[in-house]
Amino acid sequence: YKAIAKIDKKAVIDCSGTKRWELPRRVQQMATQHGKSISTAAAEELVSRSGENTRMLDNDLAKLAQMVEAPQIELADVERWIVRTAEVQPWDFLNAVSARDMRRSLELFNLLPAKSYVWTYTLLCGRIRELIVAKALDARGQGRELAATLKLQSWQVKNHLTWARRFSMAELVAALEGAVDVELALKGSADSQTALLLWITYILRKS
Repeated sequence: YKAIAKIDKKAVIDCSGTKRWELPRRVQQMATQHGKSISTAAAEELVSRSGENTRMLDNDLAKLAQMVEAPQIELADVERWIVRTAEVQPWDFLNAVSARDMRRSLELFNLLPAKSYVWTYTLLCGRIRELIVAKALDARGQGRELAATLKLQSWQVKNHLTWARRFSMAELVAALEGAVDVELALKGSADSQTALLLWITYILRKS
């Protein structure tokens, strides 16, 4: 690698995947290929909505570019487009659960495709772990260190401390412990939807 780089730096092509925190800037670069610019807030929202697959992000950018007449895509444009497509994403559901919004969480859960239950379960386990870390740091007065501790960008955890304060530490730990039985149900039960729904309701229920 070093020998080739000495000859010509262009001969070395970085094939590593784009890190999540790099994606909003990548989206801004990709937007120019569709004749548009996109604000940072709009790019962050699109990443949150569409995930880390750059091909999917590019497809969504192409659709947005056709929809928006202005030279720049703004946050409001992305939000309107999300509503227009009426496609529920796991991230919307995760945020509703994190906010401890029972009504919204159940509404979104009912709109999730059955094939996404395992993926949704995995994401929710990860979110609960993040909230446990947020809760612990907040208790020590170190909430500002959350993004660095989780190795995420600040915009990705901007609501985590607020959400974590809506739960006790005991509730968050109990929610994670309850995930074990749900995993078994998802792998071998025909009634996996009920098991997942009962767990979610348990998480959202206030003591």
